[in-house]
Amino acid sequence: MRKILGLLTVVLFVSSTAANALPLLTIEAGAGAVQEQPSGWINYQGTNADVKNDLNLGDETKPFGWVRIEHPLPIIPNVKIEATKYNFTGSRTITQQFQFAGKTFTANADIDSELRLDQYDLTLYWGVPFLGLATLGTTHLNFGLTLKYIDGYASVKSSTLGLDESTDFQVPLPMLYGQGDFGVGPVRVNAEVKWIGYSGNQFLDAKAEVRYSPIPLLFVGAGYRYENLKIDDIEDVSSDIKIKGPYLEAGLSF
Repeated sequence: MRKILGLLTVVLFVSSTAANALPLLTIEAGAGAVQEQPSGWINYQGTNADVKNDLNLGDETKPFGWVRIEHPLPIIPNVKIEATKYNFTGSRTITQQFQFAGKTFTANADIDSELRLDQYDLTLYWGVPFLGLATLGTTHLNFGLTLKYIDGYASVKSSTLGLDESTDFQVPLPMLYGQGDFGVGPVRVNAEVKWIGYSGNQFLDAKAEVRYSPIPLLFVGAGYRYENLKIDDIEDVSSDIKIKGPYLEAGLSF
């Protein structure tokens, strides 16, 4: 969290300087925390292991941060950069056997498990021309492309069985991007979707938020995020994992 906040502090300082020098730029940056509630399964060279019933991965609250830069120039895309931490751990005595990394974890064994799915997004997008002008600034629609990079890691350990198995995997994902917001006065409602599906793989990242600006430049927001990561044998990893939960954030807009 300190690294993300430190980066955002630097970005905000540079952004405010750039915004003053280039008044046609719109620059926003925000940071917050999201409650991440995992469900589904993961498979690495074995059988499907349920993240709750088998691995007992618990809910976590993790930081995220983002920066967005918009300009009025046609053709040239606007830019948004995001980073979100996903790291789950769990311990339990399993009640049924499963296989992971080619090894069998038998019933009644004590296990410790970890799943990390850190995400970094670079989005290039364009606004629907003249929509903001036609609606007096109340409505905006954007569309574009996102490159999502997932830095993944999964491990299962058992002192009972003397097993310690793990794998790391990296998944770069080009995704379609859509975003819209509507607001009057200090309140805005925002929705954002990223999606791609191909060859048995499907990735969905969606969120909706209500944002309030109590004073100029400052905003706070509350929303809900939902992700579905369906992987079909990428680097020997398959999964159908859903992560959902509410989030809070605060930021500055220049």
